Amino acid sequence: MITTGGPAEPCRKSPPRSGRPAGLATEAVRFTGEWTARSLRKEPAAGPVAGLRAFLALWRRIVVDSDFRAGCPVLAVSIEEPSSDETPTALAAATDVFTRWESLLADSLP
Repeated sequence: MITTGGPAEPCRKSPPRSGRPAGLATEAVRFTGEWTARSLRKEPAAGPVAGLRAFLALWRRIVVDSDFRAGCPVLAVSIEEPSSDETPTALAAATDVFTRWESLLADSLP
């Protein structure tokens, strides 16, 4: 099960792997995507470098504080090889999330 530590914490477990409900992975990707996007909308106000540093520090803290057991479900879904030629909904959601994050960072550039 995907759990959160409250509104300020992202998903603390990786999305499900093959053989588990795809809807759960998709929801984990979308939730984490929006959670991170809120930070990216707020942090770049201090400038693009500060925004990127805050983004990286956020994920570093999550990984290190969990002793490397937690991570980003968006990345986890993105690197998993699809079992068919069809694009899984979780992978399509991850593509949308990465595009949104990239846009938020690009929009912060002078």
